Amino acid sequence: MLTRRFQSIVKDVGGKMMAASGFQFRDEGEGFLTFWRTGKPGLIEGVMIYRVPRVKGFTVEIGVVPERQKLGWADVRSLEFPEGGVWEDVGLRERLGLLVHGNRFEGNSLDRDFYRFEDEQSLRAQLHVAFAEALKHGPSAWSHMSNRLRPGS
Repeated sequence: MLTRRFQSIVKDVGGKMMAASGFQFRDEGEGFLTFWRTGKPGLIEGVMIYRVPRVKGFTVEIGVVPERQKLGWADVRSLEFPEGGVWEDVGLRERLGLLVHGNRFEGNSLDRDFYRFEDEQSLRAQLHVAFAEALKHGPSAWSHMSNRLRPGS
């Protein structure tokens, strides 16, 4: 039951938290639920939620993509990419867990990157934490990614 309601719960919690910062909800298909807003000219800034099938958990990624592009198609691990490459066309994204914890996290990447829940109440609580962290850590990531995609603009 919760699986079918996941998207509506994401829209509800995220809509309340993200709208004040100018974000709008977009279902990109393929399981990618995003909140996006216009960034630098020709770019979109976003927060993406991806539900892991058969697991009561989700991951969150922060990214910047060219207009008319999907955040789910952007290259992940944007902080590691050298200058130039396909990411200039598809955009950049990074796992929120890495932005929050950096290399200081002592567990594995699944524990760092996934928000786990058991029921609707814990899902809402985890989404609230995730969106708050995205709004806290997102601005510097969006700025860095935007500057890589559109230097000097």
